[in-house]
Amino acid sequence: MLNLDLINKFRSMVNANSFTFFSYRKKLNKNHWNCICSAMDWITVSIEYLIEHPFSKRHDLNSIEIYAFISSVDILVEAVQQLHRVIFSTKVPPYKNDRDCFPDNPFNQTDLTFFKTVRACFGAHSVNLSEPGEENKTDKKRFASWSGCHFGEKSFSVILYSNQIKGEDIFLSIDHNQILAFAEKHYNHLNVLIDELKRQHNAFCKEMRKIPFVCGTDPLSRLEILKRENEARMDNAYYRDLIDYLTLIFSTPVSCKENFDLIEKYHAALIKVIEKIEINLQGMTIEDFDFDDILYPTTKNLPDGWHYYVEKLSDYVFGNGYPPDIWLDQLKKIFNGLFEFKFNNYK
Repeated sequence: MLNLDLINKFRSMVNANSFTFFSYRKKLNKNHWNCICSAMDWITVSIEYLIEHPFSKRHDLNSIEIYAFISSVDILVEAVQQLHRVIFSTKVPPYKNDRDCFPDNPFNQTDLTFFKTVRACFGAHSVNLSEPGEENKTDKKRFASWSGCHFGEKSFSVILYSNQIKGEDIFLSIDHNQILAFAEKHYNHLNVLIDELKRQHNAFCKEMRKIPFVCGTDPLSRLEILKRENEARMDNAYYRDLIDYLTLIFSTPVSCKENFDLIEKYHAALIKVIEKIEINLQGMTIEDFDFDDILYPTTKNLPDGWHYYVEKLSDYVFGNGYPPDIWLDQLKKIFNGLFEFKFNNYK
């Protein structure tokens, strides 16, 4: 049965960590990440269409509806083939020589070849067809009638007219259940691809854990090394932003000597964050930290609405806040006795 569970499972695997993006955005001089994203999107589109347009009990479909059904299956199969090609680094599609989905096809073709024939005859190239089974003989051509349920025991049919004066018509019928089985077979291949991505991720992490790195003791030097190691180990965006944020804090000069002790205490509290990043990168562990109270202290609990003025200062620093005469006097009262609040200019 076709549903969205499997493509959602595959998408979750792809987005579970940074590995897939890290590994496939620059692989063999190609951006295979874009291929993966496109394939996932079109698989979702195809499955949604097939779910919304079931016609196991309908026999009055017009030619375009039949073609839309077959084309949705074709998009699904091709997307899975692209994922297989990228993830396994191969040009050989899955199930290349299988013949179990259309065992009774009149041209003795493999499933993949016969499905391409069906797609061509039922709309993709219906007025410009090669002779089925003799595609290399360019002098023989076929032209399909409109499709429907006009004849035959199967779900949908077309007549393939010949361009040869004495050529006989071919009556081609297809069973929608066989096509759905063909679609489900390829859709279920996503399970194989999920397992392969897991294997690649685990193998990569295992190898990187074998490569130790030493950070030293100086915070900025440690952060520089961690930045480099993060880039080499999966370039996780969360760690990257966190390292940049810590680098900004530790590299910001402090000119007011009266505040040195307070700043040093804050820097000391942040060392545990640096240590956690180092441990996680060495162990190839990706997780969000529970350090928001240190990294991003909230102002909501300040008394008398003081958080409003602190936020105005922050807004002004980043270029979109009120001018200083709105908040400066209030901030001086808030910080009185805590640290010296003085500066040479507002920029």
